Amino acid sequence: MKTGIFVLLAAFLLMTACSKEDTMEKQLENSIEDQTGNDVDVEINTGDDNVDMTMEADDGTTIEMHGENTDDWCAAGSTWNMANQDAESQMMIVGIVEGGEYDGYCHVTYDVQSEDTNADIDYYFDEEGSGYQVMVVNGQTFKTEWTAEN
Repeated sequence: MKTGIFVLLAAFLLMTACSKEDTMEKQLENSIEDQTGNDVDVEINTGDDNVDMTMEADDGTTIEMHGENTDDWCAAGSTWNMANQDAESQMMIVGIVEGGEYDGYCHVTYDVQSEDTNADIDYYFDEEGSGYQVMVVNGQTFKTEWTAEN
């Protein structure tokens, strides 16, 4: 499950982090190291249409992520595909929610499949980075809220 946390944290931070590669790399490294206790190296390469990221932990875990590069903070239909030795996952931006509990929030789905984990995660966040995570892991539902730090 440590790898799962590693993947989830990286994916979320990619969705909400700064646009400068070196700043984002350092933020991701610090956050992942704080959460997992592993030393992590992050490399991010951006092009006109895509972003590629590779993370390698001192325990040998390597995660590669590939996604779309856009200036739209909630570009409906954008996807991120991630893979490592233990799991495959996909993150997709559904778009801005209209009505209900998450009205005005960007909705992102995140599906993780591995040998021992089946997780469906929904992220709802605003343009400032505050939001909610609703996670169904092996049939159990968990909901958390976070607030962006200014």
